[in-house]
Amino acid sequence: MTHVFHNRTEDNLTFLARFDNLPFYDSVEVMLPPEGRHNVYTCDILGKCGACGALQAATPWLDTLELQGTS
Repeated sequence: MTHVFHNRTEDNLTFLARFDNLPFYDSVEVMLPPEGRHNVYTCDILGKCGACGALQAATPWLDTLELQGTS
């Protein structure tokens, strides 16, 4: 499971991705240059998943994106 972030602006972007109930971490800071892309891996399961219902949602565990450096 990955969350892919794209910066489709002409500005450098820095944001904090906050996660809810993810056992590995509660936030990740992402810095993206113009037209940049970044993958945040939130779940890695080897083999076939037998009960994947919750993992098929578009944004499981992703709670908030906070754009940094803005006023």
